Order: sequence, then C-alpha cells, then structure tokens
Amino acid sequence: MNYFHTVNIDCNSDEAKTSFSQCHKKFYFENIIIPPKNHHLVLALSNFIMPYSFYQIREGINDTFTITTIFDVNSIYEEIITIAEGNYNVKTFTYYLSQLLLNLEENLHCLIQCFFNSSNNKLYFTCSESDITIEFLFSNSLYQIMGFNEINNSYSNMVTFYAPNTYNFSGCTALYIKLYNMGIRNLNSSNLCDIISCVNIEVLPGGMIYYNPNQIEYFKINRDSLNEIEIEILDDNFIPLTNLGTRFRFTLSVHFEKNNNYDKKIISNNEIYNTNDEETIENA
Repeated sequence: MNYFHTVNIDCNSDEAKTSFSQCHKKFYFENIIIPPKNHHLVLALSNFIMPYSFYQIREGINDTFTITTIFDVNSIYEEIITIAEGNYNVKTFTYYLSQLLLNLEENLHCLIQCFFNSSNNKLYFTCSESDITIEFLFSNSLYQIMGFNEINNSYSNMVTFYAPNTYNFSGCTALYIKLYNMGIRNLNSSNLCDIISCVNIEVLPGGMIYYNPNQIEYFKINRDSLNEIEIEILDDNFIPLTNLGTRFRFTLSVHFEKNNNYDKKIISNNEIYNTNDEETIENA
C-alpha cells in the first residue's frame, strides 16, 4: 500500500456538536479532509480512553424478567421482577433478588427464594409449594448473567431447582466502536454495519479502559471527503451503552491511500462492490 500524509482526529465526547445519548455523539469540523487526485481515504481507531463507569445491570437494557407461578389453568400469577441498576456480585444479587421475591410472596401465592452454590457456581431456587409450575421469561441478556441458557425456562413440581449454567457477574468484557455512514463492512454475529474496532476491557468497574493497539488496522471508507464523525459505543452484546455518566476520548487516524488500477473485489451476500473495471471474476 502507498500511504502519504496522516491526519489525526482527536475528540472529547463532551465537545460533540450533537449528542444523541451519552455514548452516541456527532462531531463536525471546520476543515475538510480531502484526498489528492487518484487517492482515497482509509480510517482507523488508533486510541480510545473511557472510565469503566457504566453498570453491569442497566435500567431499560437488562434489568427485568417475568416470573409466573401456575397452580392450574385457573390459577396463574405473573409478576415482572425489576433489578435496580448497578454492579452486583453473586452474593449481593441473590440477597437482593430474594428480598424482591419475599415481597411478592402474596402476589405469587408462594415463597420463592434464591441462593448460590459456590461449589458449582450456579443459582439455586427454592419454592414453598411443590405441585406447581414456575416459569422464568427473559427479554434481555439478564438470563445469561443468572446462568439460564435460554430466555424461557420452566420448572414443574420441584421444591428446589437451579439455573443450568454457571452465573456470570464478571460484567462487560468488551466494547464495540461504531462509526456511522463510513461504509465499513466488517462482519459480526449481529450483522451490524460500521463496526470499526473491538476494545477489550481488562479492568474492573471504576478503572480506566485504554485502547492503544500495537498494530493499527486501517479500513477504506466510502467518503470522498471527511468533515464529520458520528460515533456510538456498544457493549459486548452489541447493545448501545446509553447511560455512561462520564466522557470518553478517542483518536481516529486518517491516511490517503493511492488507488490501484484494479481494486480488490469484496464479495458479500452474492454482491460485488468496489469494482473499477468491466472485467468479471470467474467463480465469484
């Protein structure tokens, strides 16, 4: 590759011109970056700094599940459990959940309690009634934290039962950085476009998240000029963080790369992009 001239774009989130949320910002610049003739722009995330200030369980994101007790077809009781936003370990979580369930004993017509087994790292539940069915229904990632392997879980005629998987209170393991309207075509399991980088989290909540790669990966973008950046931070489930409570800083490095006479063809979903000639790739 033939590079020349580098432009760094340094941004503080609290200086964004448009703020969609605490982790979704848009910046505008007076100077426009324009590549020379016969060149195009390539872009990389070269630096990222942010406090680990967001919570493990976040309001409106992964803080609720539904519990249903079924005695018979005419006696079905349902309650939505809401976990207060915050960081938990297994001890504080089971205590808090047991208190919520204790307060719902009359509504559920039975007493359900939660505790943990430190030998196999699983959440256990006890029920004061044995001849009923208890269902746990999730619509978010809380089921993974609690150790369930699917969103709908049912237990019948059991005084004691447990989540099949080990609980996971380790918190978020990585952040994904999304840049809007750049045409970045990296692949991921959620089929989201515009993800430029994954930032591993190697600190506990309250620490500083640093991203300063030894080798910077550049990506061709579909912009002929650049004077604005729209960025959003996603968690390790590709869900926007939304509530951060602090600022973040990042650096984007822009290179000018010389066009090749015959650009590589990118094949995705049986479509061919970025072709500069009329030749056809056989067996594409």
